[in-house]
Amino acid sequence: MERITFIALSLITLVFAENSIVILPFNSVNVDSSTAKIVDELFRVELTKAGYEVLMDTSTCKDEICAGEIARKKHKPLALWGSVIGMGERTAVIAYFVRSDGEVDYMDRVSANYIEELDAVVKRLTDGFLTGKSAKNAATTENIVSDELYEPRRRHEFFTMGSRVGVFMPFSGSKSEGNMLLGVDAVGMYETDRWIVEALVGYHGFVENEAFIPIEISGLYTFSNTDFAPYLSFGAGLNLLFQSETKLNYDVYGTDTTYYYSTEYYDYKLPLVSLGGGLLLFRTYRFHVTIDARGWFSFLKPWYEGFNISLGISLKSNPGETSANIVDSERNNKIKCCWGF
Repeated sequence: MERITFIALSLITLVFAENSIVILPFNSVNVDSSTAKIVDELFRVELTKAGYEVLMDTSTCKDEICAGEIARKKHKPLALWGSVIGMGERTAVIAYFVRSDGEVDYMDRVSANYIEELDAVVKRLTDGFLTGKSAKNAATTENIVSDELYEPRRRHEFFTMGSRVGVFMPFSGSKSEGNMLLGVDAVGMYETDRWIVEALVGYHGFVENEAFIPIEISGLYTFSNTDFAPYLSFGAGLNLLFQSETKLNYDVYGTDTTYYYSTEYYDYKLPLVSLGGGLLLFRTYRFHVTIDARGWFSFLKPWYEGFNISLGISLKSNPGETSANIVDSERNNKIKCCWGF
């Protein structure tokens, strides 16, 4: 009978304590203990506003098993504990919502640049717990931190312009009699993490009877985002081909034969398709070095096709403002404009 009474009382306690939680002191790492106490109090306020019955406890824990045991002892379904960590000028708050069986119900971390932002940090973590979303996806107008008010740091912009020099080796439709054609290309590249869009205009020739101007848009897929990035490329465009051919002719007048040379000129506008690959060096710097090899193909007469090898360098274009360019005073002004300090 006593056992049944105990079980019944325990069940009644759990039913009435469904929306209750015990908050344990947050550990302070590299920050003043008063900062951790501020976090404790902010969580108490937010959870109380959310309808939770909050019990503040002075027991300290280092893991979720300990937090779960205290939740059981206090007849609470949940315990909240965590750490406040100082990292130079930044402060990170890690929160664990632990069930009475010792399992973590919710855990996440949010960091901020200023002590004044701890209120927003605690709101973000509480909102994440209440909605079941990650802290990243639990953002509202009330819990944004200053890092999210401006563009994240990047080394440099991702748009570069430059040039390449190389040689084109025709293997079909050429009148240059096996000569290699020197070439110069102007290129512009816009980069994402793995893909690069490239625009190219060039001049290849510098021989007596043949030259062409390739105009091409290409897509480059890189296999790495490091300073040593091999890539594959494919593209399409237009090839303006100029050729000339000198022939020996003759005229017969009676018994006399006169020999002479004549030159014929040909202009073509050919569709251009390219396929190739290469190596992009120094990708994380403000300049890139490119070693490129690609085949250029056309599908109309005179079936002008060949293989091009080039070496080039490109530099960052006009830089825009990034967070790396913002000095501390400007950064503070940007933050204060939006937080009303």
